[in-house]
Amino acid sequence: MKSLIANEITGISKGANGTYSNIACLNPFAAQNWYETTKIDMKAALELEKRIKLFMRRFILPLITKEKYSNPACDRFMAIIGGWADVGPFMRWPYRSIPMELAYKIRPNVEKLIPEFF
Repeated sequence: MKSLIANEITGISKGANGTYSNIACLNPFAAQNWYETTKIDMKAALELEKRIKLFMRRFILPLITKEKYSNPACDRFMAIIGGWADVGPFMRWPYRSIPMELAYKIRPNVEKLIPEFF
């Protein structure tokens, strides 16, 4: 899981300059807004971070650890869930593609958990 959220936003509260996270694949505009929130309301940014971590643990980490999908496949999957880009689910060999149907199945749960990204 560490590689998925290696550059946590909490680093900003410790003096880091800027942030990047795989969460940008879900919605890059929301990820930027999250970063901007750290400048004006760290408490709100940290609360959102907790829900983002829960999203990653609940919906993305099992795809990597149990289902053995690649990180790039999960990035593409998050873009499909977020619906901001028409990237399609298909990965080139040797990577396996995560079925698009799974994105549609979990999207309502993700929308409830982190509505800021929709």
